[in-house]
Amino acid sequence: MLTLDSTQAKCFSNCKKRYKLNYVDQLRKLEYGEDSVDIRFGAGIHAGLELLTDNCQDVKAITDRFIDNFVDLPGEDVKTVENGVKLLQEFVPYYRANFGEWETLAVEKVGHVNIGGKVDYIVKIDRVVKWRGNIYVVDWKTTKTTRKHGYFDRFRLDFQPTGYVKWCQLEFGQCSGFIPVGLFMGYRKRKYKGEPAGFHCSFDYTIVNRTQDMIDSWGEDMLGIADEIERCKVSNHWRHNPEHCGSYRGCQYMQICESCDDEMVMDTLYEKFDATKYLEV
Repeated sequence: MLTLDSTQAKCFSNCKKRYKLNYVDQLRKLEYGEDSVDIRFGAGIHAGLELLTDNCQDVKAITDRFIDNFVDLPGEDVKTVENGVKLLQEFVPYYRANFGEWETLAVEKVGHVNIGGKVDYIVKIDRVVKWRGNIYVVDWKTTKTTRKHGYFDRFRLDFQPTGYVKWCQLEFGQCSGFIPVGLFMGYRKRKYKGEPAGFHCSFDYTIVNRTQDMIDSWGEDMLGIADEIERCKVSNHWRHNPEHCGSYRGCQYMQICESCDDEMVMDTLYEKFDATKYLEV
């Protein structure tokens, strides 16, 4: 049975070669990139928010937990320890004001969805809450971008909400939707339109629903992706997608593709790592 999650499924859909290098060859670049800052900062914020529930809203405990799980990385002016603390200090009052009615049912939960006996689909849930009689799956999204309503458009047909809703239905007997909570942040070098210079942040959320037809279609998509992965493994042909070479934050495997899989490039610039350790499988 093939193990998949939304990150792997999206990676394969975007670029088969990138999927192979990351999840089959399990390579990562030795020199940290901007994507490393995103991953490490997000993990630190998640560690702090794990403590934030209807029973615990101790700001110091939350920020201390973040500090214990993140260190400043060179060349970064937004995702820093100082700004992470500010972000959490401002988010806790927002949480109280907007989510004070939430009853926390589960925090940091890893779950499995069996799809057709062929795919073990893994979900890593930030939070499950009961809100006004309904059950929702919540996901924290830290992003270095300005607050825009269009940010949430990415979740309309995304794999992640569908898999989470399906798991929640199996685990809790119902699910009224997926709630992505955006923690938006930025940094101004100078004042702009009356706004002060320095770090700034804002928060927003939406509710993403899924119909049964959408869930069924998602299951078919996952089975189709699993079949394609198996065919690629047999043929050892993993087509790369040039359109994603310059995608947001760039691709860490650019040098490998440019060198036509030169072994010296792989040995010099990359190291082996456990590509699915983040799932704690």
